[in-house]
Amino acid sequence: QVMTDSNVVRRWGVTDPISTAGPTARDLELTAKLEALLRAMNQFEPPEESQEREEALGQINILIKEWMHKASLKKGLSEQLAADSSAKLFTFGSYRLGVNSPGGDVDTLIVCPVHIDREEFFGELYEMLKARSDVEGLTAVSEAFVPVIKMIFRGIEMDLLFAQLYLPTIPDDIDLLNLSHDLLMHLDDKSILSLNGCRVTDMMLRLVPSIPNFRLTLRAIKKWAKTRGIYGNVFGFLGGVSWALMVARICQLYPNAAPATLVAKFFLVYVNWKWPFPVQLNQIEEGGPLARRVWNPKTNPSLRAQLMPVITPAYPAMNSTYNVSESTKKIMVEELQRAHGIMETVTKEGDWNKLLNQPVAFFELYRVYLMVNVSAGTADEHNKWVGFMESRIRLIIAQLQNTNGIELAHPFPTYFDNKWKHASHQFSSTFFLGLKFKPEMEQGGRVDLTPAVVEFNQQVASTRPDRNSPTLWDCEHRVDVVRQQKLPEWVFPDGKRKVLPRKPKAEPKPEPAPAAAAAASPTDAASAAGSETSDQSSVSEAGADKKRKREDEEAGAAPEEAADPATQVPDPKRPKSGETSSNAPHEQHEIFGVDDGPLPQQEPDDSVELIGSPLATAAAISRAPVGPKRQIPISLLNK
Repeated sequence: QVMTDSNVVRRWGVTDPISTAGPTARDLELTAKLEALLRAMNQFEPPEESQEREEALGQINILIKEWMHKASLKKGLSEQLAADSSAKLFTFGSYRLGVNSPGGDVDTLIVCPVHIDREEFFGELYEMLKARSDVEGLTAVSEAFVPVIKMIFRGIEMDLLFAQLYLPTIPDDIDLLNLSHDLLMHLDDKSILSLNGCRVTDMMLRLVPSIPNFRLTLRAIKKWAKTRGIYGNVFGFLGGVSWALMVARICQLYPNAAPATLVAKFFLVYVNWKWPFPVQLNQIEEGGPLARRVWNPKTNPSLRAQLMPVITPAYPAMNSTYNVSESTKKIMVEELQRAHGIMETVTKEGDWNKLLNQPVAFFELYRVYLMVNVSAGTADEHNKWVGFMESRIRLIIAQLQNTNGIELAHPFPTYFDNKWKHASHQFSSTFFLGLKFKPEMEQGGRVDLTPAVVEFNQQVASTRPDRNSPTLWDCEHRVDVVRQQKLPEWVFPDGKRKVLPRKPKAEPKPEPAPAAAAAASPTDAASAAGSETSDQSSVSEAGADKKRKREDEEAGAAPEEAADPATQVPDPKRPKSGETSSNAPHEQHEIFGVDDGPLPQQEPDDSVELIGSPLATAAAISRAPVGPKRQIPISLLNK
């Protein structure tokens, strides 16, 4: 607590509040408009759907008791001990925070006594769920950082986590936030991570000044993050917990502010945040039985490499954003800057649509994309395979970031099911990543994607869940490079391909007359030499174009159709014939792909020669060593 003018002001976080001012009439008006828009956008769950969730959770609880009884008898317990032995079901995440939206999933945790282990969870319980007619899309992701069973139960998406406590039975009144150090000491790493979800959620609700204000603000921020395509921990963005913690910190800094003000302050504060300075709601508790798990970059230097640390408030404190990469950090920071700029207009005009109803046009941001196609022969194997591959996407992002010439790799935070017509199996899913090239590549160069793809394949093969099984799953994955104008139409919201305008070709400078060159000053001579170099570069680029065209024809690739001048629609962002670059729209290289301004006039990928390698399946790589490096022009990969 701190004293101000003889009034006691509560300190909610690790610092004093920035402002304790209450809301103005305008703040309340903006808050009412914010809530009205969120309701119109179907961000609040209707009462009947809430009732269905409660009933579904009740049925899961009954199933868990039945499983516990059978598993206890199988472990040799008497009938009486098996009857007395019980597990307990907890909820966490958005549902527990009270901000779940219609159709959202429910995060649950099953806490079991000491004689029930994770093998029974992924074995007998999985089989019991599989036998039920009201369970769909059942997927066991046992190799994940936090092992989980995913399913759709009675039409409701659910994630089931498992934790084992060193107790003979789980009391009905157990408080996971106040577990003794003796109990925590006996937890394995995966149980610690699983328990942390519930413990963090409960602690978060205790550390915010106003739960209603926190909830409405969080609903707005989550909607914004999903609309702009930066929501999803598995892809390297922030997940629900991280966004909630960041909102909670803003609530602490402005404890009496209305949600409309909190949303504006959210962008103001985090645009100016000095990453990797951590976001935290309370002081980190050090020492204790889990001291090695506590986030402390002073004692663990490897943690200093984490880019956007958002620390969980429950012991042991952890970083909830460990998957953030250089690419995804840059994308999120640019989106925060964009939103901060929009908030001034929202505050003046009161139109929240400008912030919350402007979806990112992901498939119109870049000239080149990677497609990661995964497929399997059965629905069950596909569910397992796509869940595993989803958790591996961050690995190819890391490899691409280390590729010369690539500035960032931008993942699309979801995937498309059964759309890819060239899939080799009945069930398929497709992930996409956009590639942005470094500015120096605008003048020409080569980008070799082969090492990144080969390394990714090896990582998939060495970690796939069935790698130690007698027979591998009937599944594969394939990585392809595709230019924006050849993206499949089904990736666009309205099913119609939107092709970016081509970069206008620079006209070569005319060679100086011999007499003029002879009479030129040293400065003029240097300029003439530069012009000659430029001409040679243009000839070289033309030769490279002819070479790529010849390779296309040899491989049987269809040449691109020329646009019909009679039907071509003029592009206002593209210079007209004879128009100089000074008359063209301004360049915005730094924020291309994020803002809504004109497209840059020079794109690095139009002058970059891409080299790639078709993917060998993960199954093939796991059986045989990777062959010699193959360099294949990108045109051969786009058939």
